[in-house]
Amino acid sequence: MAPWRVRLIAYDPLIEPARFLLAGVQSVDYHTLLRESDVVTFHTPLTKETRGMMGARELAMMKPTAVVINAARGGLIDETALAHALKSGALRAAAIDAFVEEPLPASSPLRQVGDKVLLSPHSASFNEDAQLGLGSNGRRAR
Repeated sequence: MAPWRVRLIAYDPLIEPARFLLAGVQSVDYHTLLRESDVVTFHTPLTKETRGMMGARELAMMKPTAVVINAARGGLIDETALAHALKSGALRAAAIDAFVEEPLPASSPLRQVGDKVLLSPHSASFNEDAQLGLGSNGRRAR
């Protein structure tokens, strides 16, 4: 992102702030991240601590021009609250490829949002190139 001269901020309570600095990223608390970001992406496992980490309260903290991307795990974001925020104009857009229930049911409120949301099956690794690059533990082979 350096060529675009963007300000990169991130939240991860398990990473030492010095590691953020080495990567050219400013460490902030979660609420600051939500209030100040134009784009929020999730890259976290689903645990009891992260389940529902973005609900109606957190979505209300975000800029109405912000975008949410979840390519991590379903259950991190309250899907009903996200659909409401998108429909009401409280959030500009979202791209989601991990859902609480997969495949995403036809009755999901996310399917009623229209062009403000991009829905994709959580299947990026289901191709030959990705499979060849993965080791037995699911991490990219080097």
